[in-house]
Amino acid sequence: MRHLLASTGFGTLAIMMASAASAETAISTATTAPVTTSTLGDIHITSAGSIKPTAAGPIVTVNSSNYVKNEGTLAIQGANGSTGILANPGFTGDITNSGTITIDENYTPTDTDNDGDIDGPFAQGSNRFGIHVVSGGTYTGTIAHSGSITIEGNSSAAIAIDSTLNGSLNATNGKISVLGDNSVGIRTGAVTGNVNVGSGSSIFVQVGNAVGVLIGGDIGGAVTLQGNVSTTGYRYTTAPSDPSKLDSDDLLQGGPAVLISGNVAGGILLDTHPTLSSTNTDVDGDGIADASETTATLVSFGAAPALKIGSTAQDITIGAVAGDGHGLVIKGSVTGAGVYSGITGTGLEIGGTGHATSITGGMTLTGGISATAVGANATAIHIGSGASVPTIANSGSINVSGGGTSTSAARGILIDSGATVNSITNSGTIVATRNGTSGSAAGIVDKSGTVGLVQNSGAIRVSDASTLGDSAIAIDLSANATGAIVRQVAAASGSPAPTITGNILFGSGNDTLDVQAGTVTGKVDFGAGSDAFSLSGTSAFHGTLANSAGVALNVGAGTTLDLQNTGAVNLASLTTGTGATLGVRIGESGYTSYNVAGAASFATGTKIAVTFDQIGTAPGTYTIVSAGTLTGGGNLTSSIVTLPFLFNSTLTPNSTTGQVTLDVQLKAAGELGLNKSESAIVDAVLGAADSDSGVAGVLLTIADSQTLKSTLQQMMPEHAGGVFETVTKPSRLAADILAQPGLSKGLWVQQVAWGSSKSVGDTSSYKLGSWGTVGGYDVPVGPIGSVGVSLGYFFGKDHHDGSELISNHYEAGLYWRGGFGPFHAWARGTAATISFDGTRNFTGLDGLATINRSADARWKGQLYSGSAGISYEAHAGRFSIRPNASIEYYKLHEKGYTETGGGDAYDLTVRARNSNETAADAMLALGYDFMRKDDQDSGWLRLELEGGRRQILSGSVGDTVASFGSGTPFTLTAEDRTSGWRGGLRLLGGGSSVSFFAEANAEQQQGKVSIGGRLGLSLGF
Repeated sequence: MRHLLASTGFGTLAIMMASAASAETAISTATTAPVTTSTLGDIHITSAGSIKPTAAGPIVTVNSSNYVKNEGTLAIQGANGSTGILANPGFTGDITNSGTITIDENYTPTDTDNDGDIDGPFAQGSNRFGIHVVSGGTYTGTIAHSGSITIEGNSSAAIAIDSTLNGSLNATNGKISVLGDNSVGIRTGAVTGNVNVGSGSSIFVQVGNAVGVLIGGDIGGAVTLQGNVSTTGYRYTTAPSDPSKLDSDDLLQGGPAVLISGNVAGGILLDTHPTLSSTNTDVDGDGIADASETTATLVSFGAAPALKIGSTAQDITIGAVAGDGHGLVIKGSVTGAGVYSGITGTGLEIGGTGHATSITGGMTLTGGISATAVGANATAIHIGSGASVPTIANSGSINVSGGGTSTSAARGILIDSGATVNSITNSGTIVATRNGTSGSAAGIVDKSGTVGLVQNSGAIRVSDASTLGDSAIAIDLSANATGAIVRQVAAASGSPAPTITGNILFGSGNDTLDVQAGTVTGKVDFGAGSDAFSLSGTSAFHGTLANSAGVALNVGAGTTLDLQNTGAVNLASLTTGTGATLGVRIGESGYTSYNVAGAASFATGTKIAVTFDQIGTAPGTYTIVSAGTLTGGGNLTSSIVTLPFLFNSTLTPNSTTGQVTLDVQLKAAGELGLNKSESAIVDAVLGAADSDSGVAGVLLTIADSQTLKSTLQQMMPEHAGGVFETVTKPSRLAADILAQPGLSKGLWVQQVAWGSSKSVGDTSSYKLGSWGTVGGYDVPVGPIGSVGVSLGYFFGKDHHDGSELISNHYEAGLYWRGGFGPFHAWARGTAATISFDGTRNFTGLDGLATINRSADARWKGQLYSGSAGISYEAHAGRFSIRPNASIEYYKLHEKGYTETGGGDAYDLTVRARNSNETAADAMLALGYDFMRKDDQDSGWLRLELEGGRRQILSGSVGDTVASFGSGTPFTLTAEDRTSGWRGGLRLLGGGSSVSFFAEANAEQQQGKVSIGGRLGLSLGF
């Protein structure tokens, strides 16, 4: 072995050589002198060694048949035309780098225009290489890289093999970073063996036309990728919040992460680790622990595809990957991201170069391919003109997100005219998502017309397909003129049922849609030809048919054909199996009508599923089948399913005319289980509902009487008497102070509070609460007693089915009261102004969607009252008894109002309303004096228990007349207010000029008991 010792500090160089040319020379210290194999033979730079020349040129030159092994450091800065290891063709020798090669420059771009981002080129130098096999012949050996190579320079490369390599390239665990225009991470010409960018490898190349891995020649073995390769021309791979500040030098376009433009005999494999085993840590036998192996990840930030296969110079063929039979196998991930607005994103692109590109057997995807763009086309897999990919087999994921302008699209698989793809099988997912509100999204688009079969056992889906309408294409085979098949089969055990969501477009041939499992949702356009559409197993179709006149439709036993056409559906024939379900959609301007030119045959138990777009116009008679011949029409009788709860229906088949008619009627109130108010409002609700699809959807979804009743209750204005009770009850409680003998005359104040409720009954329920404060002042007027004035404020709240009505009540009164021995009498008159603030809330379910509406209104009211009473009090020792009687009259006027905020189907216009009531009270109070009032100045304290009855003599709560917007008015009549028993427990007392009382009371009303209380104080002068 040779040893090269260098001392850069003393400027001396000592070399010890053996005579054998093939001996290894180890460099284990620092030197600045370049070396050559013709001088040193085999060269080994150890981990302690380094070569850092100060002048441009190669650091290590292979110019003889010797190997080079670098475990140390090779570096040079700021020197154009420099190379870490340069190999000349015509020689043999392995080149191995497990150390560090750095060919860079002392340059950092700055913000020269002070706009907040960096300016200028990314690199200034050029022609810099880590490992370079120069052109001109053949180099024999294995090139292996597991270290680190950093290159800064334009038209440069980390590893460039510009001659034929008679051997293999292996970059397992190697790290590569390249910065510079038109630069490459790894570039090869022809390689007789394998090219392996293996597990743990990382390649990042940045700036214009940057390519991560470029296979420029024919590969005799396989191309295997199992590391990370990413490229971009952008300065920032995440768009800033304001991209307008970026300059053109920030938005350069890079090249593909991986570009393969030569024949590859052993196929292309994007690999991952094998399934981990608890008994074998290296299942694939590659010498790397499976748990430590990485997955191929290719990313292109910019318009270039992440993986591009094709040549502009020659036809190429990609052979089959060992053990698969397909030329391209992707177990890793491939991602193309446009990042900035208007920049396309492409994951995988094959062909489209002007020369043929053949992928033997086709491609297998078990990993993932994705593409994203903003305001531009995004395509996950693009098969260009001249490409031949016999089959695309996906069990992984294909995801694309793009579009956003009228001319842009997001496409999972795009096959150009001039390409050839015979079949596509999917057991994974294909999802296309449109960004923004313009453009289209598609799962599969075949412009070549060569795809004869699409078979799905996974998911092919356009996100939010129902909103996109005709812009949501699941499968487009419209270019096919010879006939195509779309078949959906059962998924593997334990996997979700298969789905296709989005439109399916067929061409002019004789096409077949064969749905054996799962669901298909969207529009199917059969184009032209004699076509077939069959459902079997437990499958279901939800959508519409177009150009179906040539279709033989077979709805198998137990399957569901949920057609949503609102018009004639022309068919060649129609056959149903036992228990099959046919959909009929009834819209505002049309309905589903099966127009069968030939035979229509219905098996036992065939059902009709009816759906409505609108509810107000739903009742009617509809001819849902017209056939050349009708067989089994009787099997349809009384077999309606999914009819909304609100309706009844009958089916009438006529074999003579070949027609089946459907008659839909609104159920009577009794059938629906409605009370009086609900019955009064239901027609108006249905008439208005169609102006709000959400509200209409809630009504159509209702499946039982209780839900319907609850929904109608939410639609009603207050009408059950809650408002009248809320404003009259506190006023009545306040008047009770005048009926109490023994209280001081002069200034008084009292607090009142109460609460009550009512069950639904024939109207609506309510839950009431109120509190208030009343004060008064009276003066003596001689022997007839005293007269006074009162002022009061009452706050009331009325709850009803999630809605709330607040009242602010201001009342003024004049009163008289007087005592004549054991007799006490009083009279009062009041006038009040009331402000009402109401909010009605609506909540319901339209399928799985929760629909909420809220309507607000404010209005005024006036309340007038007159009342009078008389009592007689007798004593027996400390006990007293006081019968009393009173009469009262209340009149409430409410102004009309119009609600806002709830929409045309919920906002109400309510007319003015008048309510009045006359009632008489007969009460008996039993008292016990703890302290008797013996004279004017003595203190006294009494406990009273009072009971009696309040009897309503006349009056009623006014009818509530309302309408939804300008619709037909409806009238809601309150139940009669009821008389009831009253009772209370009162403590009262005082002294010479002060008296007080505290009372708890109860009253029967509307089948419930209201609970109240009073607390007051009187001051005599």
